Amino acid sequence: MTFREACQALEALYAQIPRVACQGHCAEGCGPLGMAHLEWLRVKRASPLRLAEAKTTVCPLLKHGRCTVYAVRPLICRLWGVTENMPCPWQCRPERYLSIAEADALMAAAEALSQQLCPGQEPKTMHTDEQITRMQEQGAMAVAWAVLATQWRQ
Repeated sequence: MTFREACQALEALYAQIPRVACQGHCAEGCGPLGMAHLEWLRVKRASPLRLAEAKTTVCPLLKHGRCTVYAVRPLICRLWGVTENMPCPWQCRPERYLSIAEADALMAAAEALSQQLCPGQEPKTMHTDEQITRMQEQGAMAVAWAVLATQWRQ
């Protein structure tokens, strides 16, 4: 499998994700993310930023609150707001929610493509384990507060 073929297959996986009318409020939720090695290669090629281990829990691919690699953003970013266990706290709604099993199947398929192209390469992240744990704790709290604030405004 060539890099180009793998990217085309990855785009076919991405096409299975329901569309969401994003309002662009989620940048503060962009934090430690993992991606298949194939996705890492695509991001690395597309990024205007130097990819290195992040110094904070915020995604280093953001610039002025916007994703610098949006067209090739990893699957995990695409699943935000469209998977039943990752609803958008800012009320952005997808055409339909993916089940956890559907999202897991897409993640497994992306990793399988990555392994076909780059056997033995593990998924990548730009954050340390400590940053990931901290962001998970903060993220859960941030989402809870955003949901409460949204409910309060209604």
